[in-house]
Amino acid sequence: MYKKYNIGELVELKKEIILLKVQELTLHFFLGNDNFDLIDRSKIEIGDNVVIEIDNYQYSQKNIIKVVNVFPKKEFDLTLFQSYYEEMKYYIGFYEISINQVIEKYEKVNTYLNIFDWFIKDSMLVNNTTTKVAKFFFNNGLSFNVFKTFLFKDKNNQDLSNINKKIKSIKDVLIVNLFNFLENENIYFEKEEFINDLYDIIRSISYQFEPVELNAIFLILNILSSNIRKNITYLSRKSFIKLMDNIDESIKEDVLSYCIDNNHIIIIDKEKFYLNIYYKFELNLSNFFKELIYINNNSDYLKSNKKLGLINELNINYIADKNSLNLKQKEALEAFIKNNILIINGGAGTGKTTLIKSIIDLLEIEGPKFKVALTSLSAMATNNIKQKFDKLNSGVMIKNIYKLLKSRGLSNFEFNESSKLEIDVLIIDECSMINLWLFYSLIRAIDLNTTKIILVGDKNQLPPIGIGNVFEDLIDSKVIPTVTLLDNERHKLSNNIITCANKIIVNKDELDEEYFNKIINEEVEGIEFHFDLEESEVLNKIVEEHENCNFLDLKSKEVQVISNLNTFKKNKIFSCENLNNKLKPLICKNYNDNLIYSLFEKILITKNLYSIKTGANFDLFNGQIGYIKEIKPYYNSIYTHEIVISLEQGDINTLYSKTKQLFFKEKDQELFLTSAFAISLHKMQGNEFNKVIYILSGINSIDNFVTKRSLYTGFTRAKEKIIIIGKKEDFFKILKNEYKKGNGNFLELLKK
Repeated sequence: MYKKYNIGELVELKKEIILLKVQELTLHFFLGNDNFDLIDRSKIEIGDNVVIEIDNYQYSQKNIIKVVNVFPKKEFDLTLFQSYYEEMKYYIGFYEISINQVIEKYEKVNTYLNIFDWFIKDSMLVNNTTTKVAKFFFNNGLSFNVFKTFLFKDKNNQDLSNINKKIKSIKDVLIVNLFNFLENENIYFEKEEFINDLYDIIRSISYQFEPVELNAIFLILNILSSNIRKNITYLSRKSFIKLMDNIDESIKEDVLSYCIDNNHIIIIDKEKFYLNIYYKFELNLSNFFKELIYINNNSDYLKSNKKLGLINELNINYIADKNSLNLKQKEALEAFIKNNILIINGGAGTGKTTLIKSIIDLLEIEGPKFKVALTSLSAMATNNIKQKFDKLNSGVMIKNIYKLLKSRGLSNFEFNESSKLEIDVLIIDECSMINLWLFYSLIRAIDLNTTKIILVGDKNQLPPIGIGNVFEDLIDSKVIPTVTLLDNERHKLSNNIITCANKIIVNKDELDEEYFNKIINEEVEGIEFHFDLEESEVLNKIVEEHENCNFLDLKSKEVQVISNLNTFKKNKIFSCENLNNKLKPLICKNYNDNLIYSLFEKILITKNLYSIKTGANFDLFNGQIGYIKEIKPYYNSIYTHEIVISLEQGDINTLYSKTKQLFFKEKDQELFLTSAFAISLHKMQGNEFNKVIYILSGINSIDNFVTKRSLYTGFTRAKEKIIIIGKKEDFFKILKNEYKKGNGNFLELLKK
């Protein structure tokens, strides 16, 4: 079975084939000419212990494996140990010593032990369950994220190694905790790489499982993966049977019984096949909103809420006049006073931001002082809010959802059902981006009796990354007071963009093809179309637009390229991955193909990291854009370069390792980022740039991720100009592709 990191002895190396002996198995890796140079650079020989990293390994077959990198085992061990080290200080416990001191000491010792085994022995650490499992994870190249979250923290924050005194094997540890982990409502695991890590763990000890047990685990992971890919909370009977086809006929019935008897799979109406976790999410979240609706319909609510029941109607009129609110905006402001739960839905340019400001203005002139929080999902969206509201009273708390709830990483939030947020008014912006799990985590941390909740968003934007369409379902249920803003309030300069965006999102039968042909064939201010360009012409156009502005000015947000697709394998020419690879040498100064990163390269942070772990003066969040400010040599047995990265909050210093990874210089914490000349449409959501270049990619496999909502979202990210590049027939194909909501029962539960 293939894993992300395949560790073993190199037994054969030909021009296009690597054979690797892993335990008693021989794994085959087929190399194309494009990546054979990985072997040359690694200087490996037959008989060496090596690590082969592959991509898309969840579904890997011999003929589709993409080799990402090949490492000598010792080099890989040093880097992997570095990613473990800071966490091991906490989970295993030992004296304070820098990672560089540990590695320098190890390299001076003549030993056959790998660095982890040597370190355990040299530090005289107790060989307990925790240490044994950590050693297993290290020797199999497994993620420490899963190690720390999955194995050693339960709901009461206790160390499981002290609880499970009778555990005799790694397999026992995994079985004790795997299902609890998958069904723990506090844990967010809707990430492909996280599921991949779970596959890797099970594959590493698959030989220890009974067939029924092993197939049940893989069935559950396959359902979870299918849920995430299709944005659904349950499988239809037909889809579930298809997944079961991968299981040997002789044990199918036993596997299903195992899952049902242990409450891992729940079947509703004989047609809906749920994982227990998503059944709980939908049911519990619908109950929270039903409680909110009950409170909202209770006439005594405003009387009991001394703060929110005393807002003067004269002040409403004053704010409406001051901020030039239209009738719908004023209606929404009045609805805010009358309700403890309110939805404000509106397309681009309809004045949602002005309305939010008006609500805050109203609260500021009323007494007593209100505790107001304004939140959104992503760092991009939150920074966008901060820029628009930077002159507001400092008493308004503006944080993304993870910071608002005080995330403790994957495992849980400090604010939850047992520890509520103390807020009078919570305004949640860009609600269309929030998935089922995060909506559940946020709502359950609110005191429903004392907090007003305002949900703001545009139901026509892209669906969330992850499972569930909560915001759209809440609107469609018609059980929560909703005001839909209609009038375009943006400046005339961008009117053409907004008009076109609104034309895109109409029903298929109402599509105005004459209008679109007209704006394609005539010059329209703010909108450009470039069809049927060769790849070189596309790249030249993008480079030209970058040369005409200061694209490294992180505050002015001059230009951004967006694409529907991220990865190379889905679309060779116009995926973000390929565009970034091609644009980097054309735009960056002193481009060096021996380094992954280049001077003045635009980058995107891809993982949340808090300052306590990094040593930086600020937190980092998934979705932040910056650039490579400085690259200089760094002489060390592990690192080759020091790289300074500039972000809007300031600079961070990092070290670049021989295994092409970045680590913070101060804390030995790995930094995760990617090139960002082109980013995916989902990463762009919640942010705006003066100029947006939208590449029409992914058309050959047009699906629910390439719909008219994609076009609409792309247009609404541009403030002054949008440039569409692709094929004319593809543009119209997307225009006519309606978004189809995935399987989910949340809407029906709300109506009951």
